[in-house]
Amino acid sequence: MRPAEHFWCVSLMLGIRKRAASLRPKEVYGLVDSKFVPWSETAGFQSKTKDGRLIGPFNSVLFSPEMSSAFLAWQVAEEKHASLDQRVRQVVILAVGAVWKADYELYAHPAVARKAGLHDNTIAELAAGSPARDLTEAEQVAQRFTTELTASRRVDDALFNAAKEHFGLKGLVDLLSLIGAYQTVCGLLNGFAFRRQRVDRLCASTSTETMPCYLMPNYRSDSQSPHNFQCTSSWRTLLCVTTTPC
Repeated sequence: MRPAEHFWCVSLMLGIRKRAASLRPKEVYGLVDSKFVPWSETAGFQSKTKDGRLIGPFNSVLFSPEMSSAFLAWQVAEEKHASLDQRVRQVVILAVGAVWKADYELYAHPAVARKAGLHDNTIAELAAGSPARDLTEAEQVAQRFTTELTASRRVDDALFNAAKEHFGLKGLVDLLSLIGAYQTVCGLLNGFAFRRQRVDRLCASTSTETMPCYLMPNYRSDSQSPHNFQCTSSWRTLLCVTTTPC
């Protein structure tokens, strides 16, 4: 079972199906740590520091476990049921990240894009928001569609018709769903300011200088509120809006 499919099953068990149940950050952390962290490592990017702290969007989602689980389940459904191939998906994701200038997104997804078969020069052009060479006509349309919609909130008729011709009406909905999902991801990243300039100040002791991250204080795993931070020896999981170390 792929990580995405496993997440869907586990999400149901953890509480999406049981509406009366309330997910705790610890449960979401355990799921991300056991399934998505290994996936990221296989893809070639880091999503957790050596001392167990999640990086990028993975820690901020713990503030709202129920909403985050539902959102991640939506991402699972997009990946599982969408008609877009992996190359087109990575073109779209990088195009969204380029408009948002979301550092972690532009750090992580080039690794995934390489696995999908995109060349380094093409990935660099996509990440810079430039018209990328060595793309198929459909991939070029996907980049233009994503960039225009994300940057201007509109798509002109000619580009819409070109996308419809290449992807069909189902493909258009799938394309828009993917764009929307990664707008949310980039919103989390930029809203919580996961920026490269924070690396030297906050992350130098546990990560490389080229990897954007934001270290979190320790979180007591038996706390009932995600905002009850306490310095302990475990569960360094939640993003804190201050930089005060434990």
